[in-house]
Amino acid sequence: MDNLKAYIIPVKGLKEGIRQFDYQITSSFFDLFVDSAIKKGKVDVKLIFDKRPSMYVMDFEIAGTIGSECDRCLEAIDLPIKGIQQLMVKFSEEEREEEDDIIYIHPESSHFNVAKYIYELVHLSQPLRSVKPECDEFPEDCPTNYLNDLKVEEEDSEEEEESNSNSIWNELNKFKK
Repeated sequence: MDNLKAYIIPVKGLKEGIRQFDYQITSSFFDLFVDSAIKKGKVDVKLIFDKRPSMYVMDFEIAGTIGSECDRCLEAIDLPIKGIQQLMVKFSEEEREEEDDIIYIHPESSHFNVAKYIYELVHLSQPLRSVKPECDEFPEDCPTNYLNDLKVEEEDSEEEEESNSNSIWNELNKFKK
């Protein structure tokens, strides 16, 4: 993945202390990940990287918009996202499994790629409910509201049929008498 070179931090030659890295995430970033749920977006990522003798502490701040569909009307929307996450990178001679917010790397690693963690954080920052503001605040303006109009028209036509059918029976009942 040569396209992810921009997200590599050369930790071996980096002196201890705090540094800031800024990334502009666009649709081309999400294309690099197979089966990404997000296809388009524009997200700013600010990474505060604190190199300490025994570990690295990374504070990610993200803000921007991603392409999504309204849960109500399925129209395309730009969904605002925002998130803050802290990750710690600890050193381990043996291979260890990552924890929720702790990553283990070999002490002799010369670089660290943050692309995967940015990708995950953007996905985790996506709200559970994606609804256009007009669909949420003014449901009558939602494009799905036309379904209610259709329902009313169907009910009216059913009532007309019933009244028509009743009138036919009424006329036939006259012959009985």
